[in-house]
Amino acid sequence: MRSEISTEAALAALEGRRGIFLSAVADLVGELGRLLVQDGDSEQGRAERSAATLGAFGSGRVDARRFAALVSDRPVLPPTALEAIGRARAVLSGIVTGGAEPFLIVVGPGEDVAAAVGRALAQLGRVFGAARVAALARAGAYRSSEHAALLEALPFARWNRSERGLAPPLVVRVEGPRLRLAGLADMLEGGVKFVVLAPEAEGPAPLALLVTPGVFVAQGSSLDLLDRLSAAAAPGIVAILGEKSAHFVHDPERGSALADRLIVDRLPGTTTEEARSPQDFRACEEQAQLTLLVTAASAGSASPPAEPADALRGDPAGLLASWLLREASLQQPAEALWGAA
Repeated sequence: MRSEISTEAALAALEGRRGIFLSAVADLVGELGRLLVQDGDSEQGRAERSAATLGAFGSGRVDARRFAALVSDRPVLPPTALEAIGRARAVLSGIVTGGAEPFLIVVGPGEDVAAAVGRALAQLGRVFGAARVAALARAGAYRSSEHAALLEALPFARWNRSERGLAPPLVVRVEGPRLRLAGLADMLEGGVKFVVLAPEAEGPAPLALLVTPGVFVAQGSSLDLLDRLSAAAAPGIVAILGEKSAHFVHDPERGSALADRLIVDRLPGTTTEEARSPQDFRACEEQAQLTLLVTAASAGSASPPAEPADALRGDPAGLLASWLLREASLQQPAEALWGAA
């Protein structure tokens, strides 16, 4: 069964977060525009205004340019700085007017999801690079040989804490049955929000390896998951998958205990033979990880839920035993932007 949640619906669910990001960018575009207008002909313009102020007395006696620099409340920006600010503003304007495209990734069959997401974040990171360039130029510290590359790409690993807090959301549509998401773990920080649409994915629990105490992680087929991701204060990821996948939600805001944070509605079974199969080691690891989490949550719960989830009505101990058997057989191997700049 293919997912009924469209790319448009996923983008709409993240509109609030995307709006915050774009609003900050638009504010900075406006601020840089005003700066360029004020300084576009600043040296000549200030000299002319100073000459008019000095009048006949100053004519021929006082250098109007030097006088203007002395009485100005800020230094005149040189042409190289103005050019850098103009380029930074152009990068920012392109993001503001680019529509939804910068926030949507399509990953083809067999392609590396984490690599594709990393490239997309590096391109969106040009916003933070442009803010840094503008700040450096305004302070007289911009050096083209050192800083021009910030306008081309800024990888997520180089974003600072403030920039990660303002991170834009991404919708990732993955084609094909193979879905590997563990590589996204290093990018789930700050305000990062990912929605993965993978209706053809065959793995039972591709998000299980991403479950950590401070990250919202959910997979299933409900539009409600997108709303919960959007509202979550924590960084997070939601995957909309087909009918063979597990359905679970890990919500850090529900409590400190795993039994409070993790709710599993469905956990497909895996036979011992499937668990031992070397054909899909990672899928088996994901399944085993979710099983371990379910077992730990069940053991740590003070009282059983009123309506046990399918996973807990099944045989998590048997799944865990399958995993142990397989293991034994394996060999060992704007203001925010300015402040972030």
